[in-house]
Amino acid sequence: MLRCALGSVLPFVFIAIFATVTFAVEIAAPGESKLTSKSFGITVRFIPDHASPGDVVQLRAEMDRDAWGQFDLHVPANPDMHAITVEKIPLQYQDGRYRQQQSLVLQPKRSGSLRVSGATIDVVTSRGRQTVTVPDLTLVIEPTGITDTATTPVPLPTSTPVQSSQSLTFFAAAVGIGLVFLLAIFVVARKHQNRQPTAAPSTSQSPPPTDDLVHLLQSGQMPRHELERLLADPNFTASVDVRAAIERAVYAEDYDTAQLAHQLQQQEGR
Repeated sequence: MLRCALGSVLPFVFIAIFATVTFAVEIAAPGESKLTSKSFGITVRFIPDHASPGDVVQLRAEMDRDAWGQFDLHVPANPDMHAITVEKIPLQYQDGRYRQQQSLVLQPKRSGSLRVSGATIDVVTSRGRQTVTVPDLTLVIEPTGITDTATTPVPLPTSTPVQSSQSLTFFAAAVGIGLVFLLAIFVVARKHQNRQPTAAPSTSQSPPPTDDLVHLLQSGQMPRHELERLLADPNFTASVDVRAAIERAVYAEDYDTAQLAHQLQQQEGR
């Protein structure tokens, strides 16, 4: 009976021990603990692993784990680096893995060793929140290229003497060809202009002389079209009263033609 009881209890004991060990790996102790390569699936590194003063470098923290979790990286200010910005890739779940990335983009100010210490990561998992300390990270900053301070003068490159006579001949030939080409264009343009047909005289109908209009009006006819052309003729000059009388005669249904003939005769000085 005792053996059967132990057999049924032992599996639960092993499960409890495994859960305790797992929990200890996930959260080593309350408060702060050191970040290791096996805890939380988070790694922190410099990208690239070498640089020169003024280069853009990333201090990148990446998480890759099979259980849910997320983090936030905190890096204290450092007088040897210029912090530019923080780039974050939010938590993603792909192929059964939880992945997150956060980078501090910075620029080293001087050559030597850039040492980042005191950085922390706030980790949140299904078991709660914990702050872990990132181990000190060092990035070697290579010095810039050495400037050549030699005082020996550098010899000038040898050059062949300029053939001045040939250059002048070539220049004169080019100018002559250009002048001939411009002269040919001028001659062709003049010939084309001479061949242009002259404008045909205007065939627009001019109004009949005033004497003819007077005779038509005295005979009792109303030549409205001729009067309209007379009003539109730029050479026709008349007083305001005469123009008003002609306009009334053109657009009125019935008008005294004798009176209009008398006004036209007066306009012409008869």
